[in-house]
Amino acid sequence: MPLFFRRRTPNKIFYGWWIVAALFLAEFTAAGAGTFTFGLYLKPMSEDLGWSRAQVVAALTFRSVITFFVAPIIGPLLDKYGPRVIVMVGASIGGIALISLSVMDSLWHWFLAYGIGGALGLGLTGALVTQTTVSKWFVRQRGRAIAITSFGIGFGGMVMSPITQIIISNFGWREAWLIFGLMMLIVTLPTAFFILRRSPEDMGLLPDGDVEDDTTGSNTNGLTSKARQEISWTVVEAIRTPTLWLMVAAFSVNGLALSQILTHQAAYVTDKGFSDSVAAGVVTIFAGMSALANLIWGLLSDKFPIRSLVILSFIISSVGVAFLLMADNIYMLFLYLLIYGATRGVASLTGLAYANYWGRAFIGSIRGFVTPLNVAASAAGPLLAALIFDLRGSYIVAFSASLGLFLVAAALMVLAVPPKKPDSAI
Repeated sequence: MPLFFRRRTPNKIFYGWWIVAALFLAEFTAAGAGTFTFGLYLKPMSEDLGWSRAQVVAALTFRSVITFFVAPIIGPLLDKYGPRVIVMVGASIGGIALISLSVMDSLWHWFLAYGIGGALGLGLTGALVTQTTVSKWFVRQRGRAIAITSFGIGFGGMVMSPITQIIISNFGWREAWLIFGLMMLIVTLPTAFFILRRSPEDMGLLPDGDVEDDTTGSNTNGLTSKARQEISWTVVEAIRTPTLWLMVAAFSVNGLALSQILTHQAAYVTDKGFSDSVAAGVVTIFAGMSALANLIWGLLSDKFPIRSLVILSFIISSVGVAFLLMADNIYMLFLYLLIYGATRGVASLTGLAYANYWGRAFIGSIRGFVTPLNVAASAAGPLLAALIFDLRGSYIVAFSASLGLFLVAAALMVLAVPPKKPDSAI
């Protein structure tokens, strides 16, 4: 069992990879419980319960509002205590909340279970926790480690989207929520208890599985441990730099644009006359492309500057949205999925950018501090698009705005030059 791996030896797996595997499963489960599949519930719930699309999506926005207040608390707790209890609490609350949706019939129940329960359940098992934890376990191999973890998001969406549509079509949306709630309790909860730990130093290890030579003070890669350690910034030091605020603005604008499309693309496709199965296929392929993109972009980050990769992904995103706006046949939809889906590695790039810019020592506190701003923008996107649809009967205006917002995000990231501490560099 991996719990006994205290020291790195040639015939043992570095414990950090067990951390990656556990967090991959957490991301996989969260993706199946609403991250990618939420759009598949939108029309069935709206029609069955007699709610407008804005009312259904408003709970998603409310979930983000709750996350706004929770993230600054969770970040420092991650730095101090690690992810195990946090993920266990999140999985327990999230699983129970989703199960309760199977008997829901009122709007207040929807806001309570998905808004508050979803914020704690999916938020405490999401990117803030997973990427922060992986960043503490890896430095030299951080790109590939976060890439594998983030692969769970898209892979979960790819696997769970068709399953969700089959369940909804044959049994109903209530049964779908029930199944995925049970999944959080059965998969994420025990995995977190048995595997998750705070940092390699807590287990007498070094990041990346490097082994220090007691006689030379060097690790297996020929560098002293002190020299290899990256420079870490405190929250106070980071917020005093223009770079942090430019990064926050770039990722917030991206989140606003992305969340509109992610939430409403399934409804948009059926509104254009395509079948429910085509819409489910779009969500499935999009999730698969996202999984592959997270893996590829994460691996590229070990070889190329993270800032350049982020800028490129934003620019290509705008091109992909242009194809979605023009899509009136299955071939145009495929081009949208191919181009736009290929840029969705921004999930892993976001975590890598924060960690590479600001170091691993206080990354939980820094991300906890800025996450509310990122969340606020992402929360506004789905609700804004829903309100525009309810007023105009179309998503064209909302999605056109997303195209422009991706370009704005790219411009902001161009200005976010990596900062330097006095007499030192990142």
